[in-house]
Amino acid sequence: MLSATVKIRHIRVSPKKMVLLASAIQKRSLEQARFIVNNCGKGYKEHFLHALSNAESIIKEKSPDAKNLIVENVIVNQGARLRRQRAGARGYSNTYKHQMSHLSLTLSEAPHSNETSESDKKEKNGSQN
Repeated sequence: MLSATVKIRHIRVSPKKMVLLASAIQKRSLEQARFIVNNCGKGYKEHFLHALSNAESIIKEKSPDAKNLIVENVIVNQGARLRRQRAGARGYSNTYKHQMSHLSLTLSEAPHSNETSESDKKEKNGSQN
């Protein structure tokens, strides 16, 4: 079973925001995941599309005839925080923190389930007669 893991680091988006899209595409087929990501209205969807296309190209390079690809695992972790200061009242400085994220996406080939599909066909044919 082929799999490819792609890691994108230092994305300038909060992990709290990215987890929503990550949970939506986990355990989906590649086509479904692309459809979901393309139709979300978020600006950070480009990072997910980039990770999906990179993982797909890695698998296609290993095995050109790979089919039934699924998004096996999506992990969004906290990254570093940018700290900036701005002038505040009475000579103080106010600190602003910008959160970053790390994205890890694993794409793999779905296991072949020929035995279950044949048994399902037999059950369906048996119930129709």
